[in-house]
Formats: sequence, structure tokens, C-alpha cells
Amino acid sequence: ALAIRDVLHLPDIIGTIEIFDLADLQALAVEIENISGVHYEARLLEADGASEDADQDVGFLVKTSRVQIDSVVQEELAGCNGQPANCNTFIDPNSGQPALLNDRPPLVLRGTVDAATLNPRQVIVIVNHLRSFIDIEVVGAEGNRVRAKRKAQAEFLADLLQDLQTANAGTPILSIGDYNAYQFNDGYTDPVSVIKGTPTADEEMVVDASPDLVNPNFVNLTDSLPADQRYSFIFEGTPQAIDHFVINTSASSILQRYHI
Repeated sequence: ALAIRDVLHLPDIIGTIEIFDLADLQALAVEIENISGVHYEARLLEADGASEDADQDVGFLVKTSRVQIDSVVQEELAGCNGQPANCNTFIDPNSGQPALLNDRPPLVLRGTVDAATLNPRQVIVIVNHLRSFIDIEVVGAEGNRVRAKRKAQAEFLADLLQDLQTANAGTPILSIGDYNAYQFNDGYTDPVSVIKGTPTADEEMVVDASPDLVNPNFVNLTDSLPADQRYSFIFEGTPQAIDHFVINTSASSILQRYHI
């Protein structure tokens, strides 16, 4: 709560990752209000529909004095309960069978900024937490599965962003969160390039190239920063960026500043 008040300066919309359940996010909102007087509404949907289990979920904190929440939906198949039988899937290259694609499905916020004024503005924000790097370099079955899942997740999110911008022309769309991917090609997979609409060539990665699913392209704001500022995390002594802020042309046209 102190970091949100004193470092982030109480932003209008906060995307959250690795949250245990809605009650914890609500408790954070209460603490922010206790120390700042600013009210946030917490929104979180359990990835598998079950609270108090051990999964990590994505969510939102929304400053309702500025942003009217129109809807918050989880982008999964209806009835998804965290099992491949009724959730989005990819083909596990080891078994040839469908396996669960999204351990933490994207959460989509549709909101209206300054809804009560003469200049209300629609906005769509997607918070994401994609599959980690763990075992991406392994030669063998587990490495094959991890790389295939990362590629499939990137294509799923790219499809979602394209659908949203096609159906909501002129609306700022912002995809945020932990992509567990660098802003550049890591040589195994390149999820961010797929999500932006600039997929990396086949011969430059271990996985096969993805199709170009996004047009017009999105922009990764990490790329806009000076080279010595393109990191949000220090992992075992190495600065890196795996959290990104990817926006469409409508959002880019009104961008004033981006800061990590």
C-alpha cells in the first residue's frame, strides 16, 4: 500500500499478478484507503473457479473516482475449471493430446474514464501472466512441452488483442503484466514479437514461426525507453524486463509518458 501511494502515486488502474484470492486483493485496497483516503475496487476471478486453493491469479485495482468499471471478464471457455476438458488447450507435443493452455487466463477490464464528465473515454486493459522460462532450455520432453506452451499462449493472446481492436475501433487497448519473456528474441521462443504482431522468423528460434495475427501492430513501451532503463527486475544479478506494457495505436496516440 505504501508503494502504491508513495512510488506509483495512486494510479487509476493497477494490474496485479500472483494474487492468492480476491479477499487478499480487497485487503490491500482497504489498506490503501486507510493510508491515503483513496478508494480502489478490487476485481479478481479465480483461474479455476475455486478460491482458497494454491494457484496464482491476476486481478485489478481500479480507482473508481476516475474509472467506471463496465465489465471484468476472464478470457477462457465458459465453464472452465482449470481442466483441459473444458478450458482452452494446446497440443502437448509429448502426448499428442490437448493440455491446459492458460494456467492464469487473461483478465479483461472494460472501463470508462471520467464517465460523469463531458468527455468520457472508453478504455480496455488486459492483465496477463504467461508461462515462465523454467525448463525452456531442456533438450527433451519437458523442454518441448514448455516451448510449445509458451508459443501457443502468445498466439492466444495475440488473437485476443486482434479481436478486441477489431471490435472496438478507436478505443485505447493496453495489455499489461508479466509476460515471462524479454522484449527481444531469446532464441527458444519470442512471445512478445507474436503479441505485438511482428513474429520472429522461423530460422531464428527453436520453435516454428508463428503467423502474423495482429494488424495494425501493437507497440511494446519497453522498447521506447533508453537502453539503460529497459529493466524492471534483477534476477541473480542480471537486469531484465519480463513485465511489459503493450498498447495499440489508439493508446499510443495519446501516450504522454512511460516509466518503469
